[in-house]
Amino acid sequence: MSLIPKMLIYWKRPVFTEKRQRLDTNALIELGKLLAFCLGGVFAIFIVIGLIFQVLNIEPPKMSDAADELAMSPIFPLLAILIVPAIEEVIFRSWLGIKWGVMLILPILLWGVACIIFLQEKTLSSELDFAIMVGLSTLICVYIIQYCRMVSRPVQQDRALQRVFPFIFWVTALFFGTIHITNFAATDLGLLALIVTLPQIFVGGVLGFLRMRFGLLVAIGFHGAYNGVLLVLSTLAMTSVSTAEGVMIKDVFLLF
Repeated sequence: MSLIPKMLIYWKRPVFTEKRQRLDTNALIELGKLLAFCLGGVFAIFIVIGLIFQVLNIEPPKMSDAADELAMSPIFPLLAILIVPAIEEVIFRSWLGIKWGVMLILPILLWGVACIIFLQEKTLSSELDFAIMVGLSTLICVYIIQYCRMVSRPVQQDRALQRVFPFIFWVTALFFGTIHITNFAATDLGLLALIVTLPQIFVGGVLGFLRMRFGLLVAIGFHGAYNGVLLVLSTLAMTSVSTAEGVMIKDVFLLF
């Protein structure tokens, strides 16, 4: 069975394992096919997103000024192909193949994000904000204590790990995708704005599978190759079409 069907099967029920497949010539060929599949999937999602906004007669969000300026920077290819993939994979998936990482890192990350949101929004009274922060901190402390107790019971720990891993796998992909909403200018679309991050969520699922199948370095390399292909395609497109169309194509492709 080739790598693509294996990934689709894995997506139905992600399983934690510490075993990694050896990277040989056949694996490299399969990774090339998976890269083509990933790009095709992203393009298909872009088409669906465009149709959704067209049917709703809503203007899709544009790239933010900061992201647009970064995309025009001379160091952008280096960032997109080497630096950003390494940083993002370390943050989002380096811990995904480690038992303690799966059980601890994501809950702590979510706790941190929730705390930041409550501190920045300032929509509630200071007393209520403080109470929510205390409640969230109490929950994460209780969770960590329960995990530490479970460490001395390997069988119980493994069962809990397999139960929560599918949820953690897809929450990580969702978190990876939706964080890219910061690439776009401020919009009043509400939750509808999250639709534009569906390509990154899809790619997050692919990268998560590769992290578990081959290891972190392969996920980083695949991420860099994916960004590199998009960069080449967008550059070729912008040099062969009008300026207005080129800006549109850049907005579509440079979503790393």
